Amino acid sequence: MDKSIQEKIQKRIKANRIVGLMRFRDSFSSSKGKHSWDLCGYPLYYWKMKVALEIKYLEKIVIWTDIKEAQYLAKEMSDKFVVISTTLDEFKEPIFKYLDDLKTPESRVPRARILYDLADDSHVTPEIIEQIGFKPTLSVLLCVCTPLETSKSIDKLIEKYFEDDEAEEAYLVYQIPPFILTPNLQHPQYLLDVSGFLGQGGRHNLPTMYSPSGTFIRSYRWTSFTRKVFVEISEEDGKEIHTKNDLKFAEFYLKKRLKKEGKQ
Repeated sequence: MDKSIQEKIQKRIKANRIVGLMRFRDSFSSSKGKHSWDLCGYPLYYWKMKVALEIKYLEKIVIWTDIKEAQYLAKEMSDKFVVISTTLDEFKEPIFKYLDDLKTPESRVPRARILYDLADDSHVTPEIIEQIGFKPTLSVLLCVCTPLETSKSIDKLIEKYFEDDEAEEAYLVYQIPPFILTPNLQHPQYLLDVSGFLGQGGRHNLPTMYSPSGTFIRSYRWTSFTRKVFVEISEEDGKEIHTKNDLKFAEFYLKKRLKKEGKQ
């Protein structure tokens, strides 16, 4: 990377107060208790906490969870973690309470005191800012469901965000096969191969397609039309865990990594 670009990135990073945000729940997750599932001898959330501590650009890491064991572990691991007290209601779906049926901006209020952006005043209370000790200017959402993401990749993502002058979103992504099947309208019992994208040819002629991994950045100026930048990681690193089968794949990948690092 050009030296002037590196200097620009580091100057912008120093001008900001960057925090990580880990929001995870066991009471109302898609598979109840999944964030506490055992992965190579530790609960799932442990691996993301470990990665979070290795990210060099985070000043603090906010833990927002209903899992008491995770709260205790965070306090034991490092004072870099800020554990926010929670209520069970804040983790319920839908994430908004509806005050009336008029569907105006004032018709609903969020259940949780934190949504996805600690840098947005509408998503965080003064009480939480007081607990952190300062007003963040950028938050990095760290997804517990993707425990194989690395701190090196997330550091690159933060740098990528600050490198681009216009980007307001940044994602970790991995390649997926551009192969699409859809129901056949004439014969509903069959699937129709549309991977050719309107006659563009076979898969080798298709554009590269990506799936976002769990970690992302959204700035306080985020809208639905913002420019998005990304850092590509391997499919192994981006593996999401939602089922026991996902857990088996993640365990296979993690054991392979630990063995390579001489830790198993």
